[in-house]
Amino acid sequence: MRENVSTKNYDITIVGGGLTGKLMLSLLQNCNIFDGNKLCWIDAGHKKFKDVRVSFLNYKNFIQLQNSSQFDVCAKDYSIINKIELYNGHEKNPLKLDDENNHGIIIRNDVFKKNIKFKNKRVTIYNSKVVSTTFDEFNRYLFLKDGTKIKSALVISADGSLSPLRELCKIKYLNKNLNHTIISGYLECKNFNNSMAKQIFLKDNFIGLLPLNNNKNLINYVWSIDNKIFNKSKIENHLEIVQILNDFFSKSNLIFDSPKSKENKFNRIQTFPISVKFVNNPFKERIILIGDAAHTIHPL
Repeated sequence: MRENVSTKNYDITIVGGGLTGKLMLSLLQNCNIFDGNKLCWIDAGHKKFKDVRVSFLNYKNFIQLQNSSQFDVCAKDYSIINKIELYNGHEKNPLKLDDENNHGIIIRNDVFKKNIKFKNKRVTIYNSKVVSTTFDEFNRYLFLKDGTKIKSALVISADGSLSPLRELCKIKYLNKNLNHTIISGYLECKNFNNSMAKQIFLKDNFIGLLPLNNNKNLINYVWSIDNKIFNKSKIENHLEIVQILNDFFSKSNLIFDSPKSKENKFNRIQTFPISVKFVNNPFKERIILIGDAAHTIHPL
């Protein structure tokens, strides 16, 4: 490829403005093997959008992240989970999975992302999306919508399960439609143990309940429901999931209700179809796929 004088040159370029992309940028900066301004981050995400879903992180990885990078989060912003209870509709008592050292931590994605730090002076950030790409023996070239041309020895694609860059590079992957829809949101429950996660397996759906360490009694739910049921129900609010949970836990002291918070982010319901994607070989000419771009799994 004939190089244009306006082409920007970097050692590594990270594509993707989400949690995975920002985390990778922070880790690369903190390894201290790159000269200043040799890292590039293409962040074409929607800055006003806050992802209030939660992540369940392995505790050892969480501690290592705190020790090895500029990651500083308050204890009140996450829950330490030391027990997981598994329920189904046929057994009287749940299967209890205990861990003396705890299973991990639950933290909101927007809080997690906000607390990942990096040095602005050591990275160049572009807010335009990649529209085409090519490569030669030593570099990959990215062409952005705003006209910017980027040359990079390695491109890291962290642009999510739909991964436009994966499509542009024509990287093959396996895709299995699970015929389920994910519904995620928040409920209130006063007596929910903040150190315990629950998972309920029913006939046509299953539900994960993930507590937040907060004073609003908020519980994040992830509801995976068969598309045949979902298409008939036309779920538009929290009432159906509240009814299911209150019926299921009728003999306990758990009573669920719609969130009373005035913040729209906690009243919002997120709905999306779920499929499993797997890239057998996430490496190609001067590019590597990471995160959901390389493997998309069920959130539960």
